[in-house]
Amino acid sequence: MEAILAIIGIVIALYLIGLFITYVVIPVISIVAIIGAAAGGGIALFMYVRAALEYRNPYARTNPFFSREEGDVYQYHGKNNEENVKRRSYFFGPGFFSLRKTWITSWIYIYEVVMMYKGWMDKVRLRITTDWLRYVVTALLWVGMIAVVASVLVVGGVVSIGIGLLHAAVMLVVMAAVYLVYSILYAVDHFYLWKNSINSICPTCKQRFIVPCYACNNCNRVHRRLIPSPYGIWTHECVCGTRLPATFFNGRSKLEAFCPFCENERLASSSARQFCISLVGGASSGKTTLLASYLHVFEEKLPSLGISYEIPPECRRKMGRLDLAYENAEQLSGTVRGDYTDPYTLLLSGGGLSFTRQYNIFDVAGETFETPDLSGIPYGQDFADSEGLMILVDPLASPGLRREVQDEGASVTTASVFDPALVVNNLANYLRQTSSKTGRMITRPTAVVLTKTDLPVLCQEISSEQLSREVSQYPGDARTIQDQLCRDFLQRNDFGPLLMALDANFSNYHFFTVTATGGAVPGETYRADPLLEEPFNWLICSSGDEELIRAMGLTPEENKTAHSLRRSR
Repeated sequence: MEAILAIIGIVIALYLIGLFITYVVIPVISIVAIIGAAAGGGIALFMYVRAALEYRNPYARTNPFFSREEGDVYQYHGKNNEENVKRRSYFFGPGFFSLRKTWITSWIYIYEVVMMYKGWMDKVRLRITTDWLRYVVTALLWVGMIAVVASVLVVGGVVSIGIGLLHAAVMLVVMAAVYLVYSILYAVDHFYLWKNSINSICPTCKQRFIVPCYACNNCNRVHRRLIPSPYGIWTHECVCGTRLPATFFNGRSKLEAFCPFCENERLASSSARQFCISLVGGASSGKTTLLASYLHVFEEKLPSLGISYEIPPECRRKMGRLDLAYENAEQLSGTVRGDYTDPYTLLLSGGGLSFTRQYNIFDVAGETFETPDLSGIPYGQDFADSEGLMILVDPLASPGLRREVQDEGASVTTASVFDPALVVNNLANYLRQTSSKTGRMITRPTAVVLTKTDLPVLCQEISSEQLSREVSQYPGDARTIQDQLCRDFLQRNDFGPLLMALDANFSNYHFFTVTATGGAVPGETYRADPLLEEPFNWLICSSGDEELIRAMGLTPEENKTAHSLRRSR
């Protein structure tokens, strides 16, 4: 009987224990587990947000109470690092740094919570002096330690990973949108400049480029790549704190521009289409004098066309020297070889021009092409990419003509005595070496100008008056007649090698006759030739710039080679 009662007692006890476990222990454990998991998740979320706030600015400490060290900031050491820019855009490096440091720091903070509980547990154990009680409390504390580890490290770790992945996903989506906008804006900015032929030319090194360097309008620091880039899509922040426009559309061209190759020359404009003429000829062939006369006449004509012009500051002094020479028929010193080329620039606007035109005439030193050794000549993109060439030929380079003119009592002290055929051949060889566009025959529009036609003998053969008589006597195309008149003149006066050099190297050239001074003596004003502008106008018409052609009151004409214009003899 006692055995049966014992068994019944055991069964009842087990049943009560089962009920206790089912209705007390398991619910309590479940509640504790849920609370622990929620606590662990909450702690992980709090620590991730704390770390994210700490690294929300990857360039600086945002809260001195956080554990972040002062030197723990984003630094870019890549080869594309730009000077004078304060920082890279958040989505081009700093964002990844911030994400990585946020995730790592959140785990450090979670680990510190566990270590904080471990430190508290050790303090409690040391305060208990009774051995058996210390063992019981230690056991309970280690149970708590397991719970903390399970809650904070396991559950909190999973939550931290999940939040980190969500953070990364959101950042990648935003970053993809930013990269798309950046790519579109970069392409549109460069395409707009290319489509509208907007570029710049350095007056010193003669390089041509689309985007120059720009100077900050506050501190004058130079920015080499002020374009949509990792340092800013719409604007860049200078180290002085000034926001600088990074595209053509929001005013970048209003900043002071510099050459990206030599950086020591202020550019006339960074928002203009270029039109360049390279003026070539032997020493004393009359290039600078022709330029003085032409620029004076050209500037006087522009207001009547509704075109306003501006002389860049760096050109005003030498342009003033040309004006003074024009007014007083002064003898001009030519461009020296050490200068290589002397650029003369006008900025043209209005008159139907949708974009400013930078009209450049490069006066090349006469000695440049007087030797077949081209190794000492620096590379000049003004030659490689100029819209037109103008070769000046001094008829007095012929000894026979020089003697005839001298016999007529005229001075020949300013005669160019160097063979123009050699200048033409050296120029052609140089163009083939420096320009990939130049083939066996040079197709670039080339005006061959015979100068000093006001001198005795010359005025009777190739002056504007003689051309008028020829045109009236032989009706037809004036340019054809002028070409033939000049060819006949050159052939009669021992310039056969020059004609051969032109025919062998240039397929698109015409002859022009000009007197730059009109026979003016010192103290008088130049008397401009009626045909003075003709070679320049022909080069403008041959450029294909229809807006500029219309603005100048000219008519586009077909580029015909001199070969097709010759009359059969």
